[in-house]
Amino acid sequence: GKLYYNKIEYTFNNNNAQLWTSDGTTDGTFLIKKINPINTSSPSEFTIYKGMLFFSADNGTNGRELWITDGTTNGTKLFKDFYYSKSSNPSGLTVYKDKLYFATTDSLNGRELWRSDGTIEGTLMIKDININGNSSPQEFKEFKGKLYFSAQDESNGREIWVTDGTASGTKMIKNIHATENSNPYGFTEYLDKLYFYAIDDINGFELWSTDGTTDGTQLLKEINSNNELNYYPCELKVAAGKLFFYGLNTESGLEPWVTDGTEEGTHLLKNIAPGS
Repeated sequence: GKLYYNKIEYTFNNNNAQLWTSDGTTDGTFLIKKINPINTSSPSEFTIYKGMLFFSADNGTNGRELWITDGTTNGTKLFKDFYYSKSSNPSGLTVYKDKLYFATTDSLNGRELWRSDGTIEGTLMIKDININGNSSPQEFKEFKGKLYFSAQDESNGREIWVTDGTASGTKMIKNIHATENSNPYGFTEYLDKLYFYAIDDINGFELWSTDGTTDGTQLLKEINSNNELNYYPCELKVAAGKLFFYGLNTESGLEPWVTDGTEEGTHLLKNIAPGS
């Protein structure tokens, strides 16, 4: 029933970006806690879990770590310091199967996939995906009872992964780009499939879909045959029973496209600015 946010306040007190709250009234809008007494704490990644608000912040001593608040000053505290003397930078906080999932960095395993049940003892790494480095999980999206994300292991580059919350159930779905990163992102559910952008061995960034299986992870349609075009697609949106997105080719340039989930039903919506 309240709004939590960070706010930069340029005053004599120099609170900088700290944790604030508001109930929608002037009197109910106030600083909860000055987490970093000297500099900005820049709280972010706000996620409600088990009646508490989890977030990332930097208190100036522990680095950027995982914090928790019940909305009071005394109830705002460091939850866990994953990387002593450095920032663990927790990100991607996502509630799945009554657990809190996120990416964070420690000194032993690098940046990997973690989960928490809201207790220190119940906060653990699920799997060391990249034994020799950082897997850096991101783009978390629940789909068909599992959690999908992008990650990089030691041999396949950044690809599409899935987890059921267990180490054995955490695996790569498909190596879309055999020699480099496919960089999947923008996961959006539509008509019982998960759509996303990715690069394969032949095509630049194009629209892909998956039903959760290797064989069912496929390129929807090659829209841009000229991979030298500077194109970084974004904005997948479901509306009116269709999936809308940005598309780019040499004929029309960057314009709005639409799909019904089939190659035949994927087409330019309108060439708003004619020409390339």
